[in-house]
Amino acid sequence: MKKIFSILLILAMSIPLFGCNTKSPVTKEFAYLPLYTGMQLNEFVPANVETPLATGKYTLKNMTDVTTICQNYQSILDKEGWTITKVQKDISISAEKDKHLVNITFQKSGKDVILVINSK
Repeated sequence: MKKIFSILLILAMSIPLFGCNTKSPVTKEFAYLPLYTGMQLNEFVPANVETPLATGKYTLKNMTDVTTICQNYQSILDKEGWTITKVQKDISISAEKDKHLVNITFQKSGKDVILVINSK
């Protein structure tokens, strides 16, 4: 009985550590911003005195459905606790969380979709 209790106790204690991790992966450049699966960095310009927002340009290869990508990214941000402040259908999403602001612009380019992220 003592052995069973010990096993159940260990399992119960490990659930919060391993079983409930729902955080999405984040971008390397914006450590607070959820990553959209498949995003590949093309260019990154960090924030500076003259430009207070960092800018990242990403590509989603072989994806052309901007509507779905925009909706999915909005859902990811919602799930991660971001407040959506503005949506321009199929064009951009603006959101904020804690002290961070982000504007994500979507653009179809041939067989790919380009995401330009401005954030602080």
